[in-house]
Amino acid sequence: GADAAWVRSEGDLVVRGPLPGDRVGLAGGGHQSLGRMLAAAGVPARRRKGVAVVADRRGVVWVPGYRVEPWAVAMPGEAAVALRAVAA
Repeated sequence: GADAAWVRSEGDLVVRGPLPGDRVGLAGGGHQSLGRMLAAAGVPARRRKGVAVVADRRGVVWVPGYRVEPWAVAMPGEAAVALRAVAA
């Protein structure tokens, strides 16, 4: 999973639970719902609401332990924010 990430942020980053309408990008283009991505990753439906999501004004940036949105990954030399998942 993606336990750490360097991301480009537009505006404030917020940590929250999944919201209706949250979408994540697909490798070949297009998007899918965050819920569908979590289901494909084996997260039971009853636990999906408890998954942390990091978002900015554009939408989902990082789902700790699962994925970083490719458009948000910082390239060398770009201003970035370091994110790291820690156990509660």
